[in-house]
Amino acid sequence: MLFLFNLPLIFTLKGFLLLDTRYSTIIGNTTYSAFDIHTNVVDSIEHVNNFQIETTETLNAVTLYLNTATIMNVYGNSTDYVISNDSTTLIFYSTVGISNAFLGSILLSYSNDTWLTNLQRYSLLERLNSTNQTESVDWNTSASVVIRSNVFPDNKCHLHIHSYDSISTISLYHDNINQNIETSSWRSDVTLFPTYTTSEHDDNIVFYTTNIYDTKTINSIDISFDSNITMNAKSFATFTDCSYIDQLTRSNTCINDDSSVSSNNETCSMIQSANLLNFYCGFSNASYENFNPDIDCCACGGGFNKYNTLVQTQNPNIKNTNIIHLQNTSNVLSENDVVNGTNYVIQMLVNFEMTCTDFQTNFGSIFNAQLGQYLYQLLTKSIYEHELSCYYKLTLETDDKMFAIALSNYFNRLIPITHLQTILYIDLQTIPSYTYVVSASNLTAAYNSRNNTGYCTYSINTDAILA
Repeated sequence: MLFLFNLPLIFTLKGFLLLDTRYSTIIGNTTYSAFDIHTNVVDSIEHVNNFQIETTETLNAVTLYLNTATIMNVYGNSTDYVISNDSTTLIFYSTVGISNAFLGSILLSYSNDTWLTNLQRYSLLERLNSTNQTESVDWNTSASVVIRSNVFPDNKCHLHIHSYDSISTISLYHDNINQNIETSSWRSDVTLFPTYTTSEHDDNIVFYTTNIYDTKTINSIDISFDSNITMNAKSFATFTDCSYIDQLTRSNTCINDDSSVSSNNETCSMIQSANLLNFYCGFSNASYENFNPDIDCCACGGGFNKYNTLVQTQNPNIKNTNIIHLQNTSNVLSENDVVNGTNYVIQMLVNFEMTCTDFQTNFGSIFNAQLGQYLYQLLTKSIYEHELSCYYKLTLETDDKMFAIALSNYFNRLIPITHLQTILYIDLQTIPSYTYVVSASNLTAAYNSRNNTGYCTYSINTDAILA
């Protein structure tokens, strides 16, 4: 007997390509931005988006088509790469597979955002299958819910939404939703559906936004030094209890409708998924009486979807949604990492493999623009040349501990603006405050000795205690 199925299994590769902003600055009409690139792929075997099995796979090539931007540098890469002659296309590759989700950091220059459209339209994520055939990954129609823990300066966790299309509604599935959600800090343009706290929806947060804004890139913390230090996390929500939001899941929560039975007196849950797919799905007829597997059974595309984590566009379309727990890719200091003192000294030393004249002519304005005008004026700058290499040292002393930590963290977010630049070190040192304790007997002895010897000064042993 030949069975024809009108709901076949769909074998697809799905993944994400995430751009996380490290910093951005503008000179004239040109923007210079550095991004961390994260990517991954899962092998999804699904049946009408409800019944699915996922296993993480490795990529063999990631092609980033970035025209009209210019690639200035690639930094901290975890795999090999090549850049096109016109510096608009970047390919990360590995014949054995790219296993690290963090590919590297890139510095781009551009005068408009057309490159983001081209990135989504033409970039490729590819892998080699068992027969060495290239398979492409469906990534540019997906969205990502990004979670970051212990973000400086408040050490809270932040929730980001990354999507290359404008979004309107987000549903977050959580195993233990409670009133913590009400005390969290949400974007001013985000509205929570009032039903999220009811028992019927106790595993789900639903919120929506009517504003259209850029979600094509995310930014864990935007540190700027314009007339003063400002630190703004570009996120949808901020949670004080990071362990709480870390429980956010993207699980298959489809539930069978077992209110009816088949001609064999079996509900959907009593029938194995393979048998449903082979003998029931797509073959609803009167012999099953009120049993309709295409409506009742998850394996056939029916059942009840119990509030999966998903993102909906303004079209509206439901996007394939990933949950990403993102780690910091640069060194980040917190307040507890730095000893208290009266003053703090922050230093950064970089080297350019060229004369200082060439550096000033070709890269000086770009390098200084990374700092911003306000910070540039505060910093003490020294440049010296040694063996045809230019060394540039930036130093700042301050009595503001949080300012010192923010500046150190900002320095660590900068990446070399050219492959000829090396960041030799970034250092934060505390100038401690001491209380000197001298006993009364030592003071008396010193006074008497001075009178006896006729000297104006006299050495005294003291105990120094760190304040």
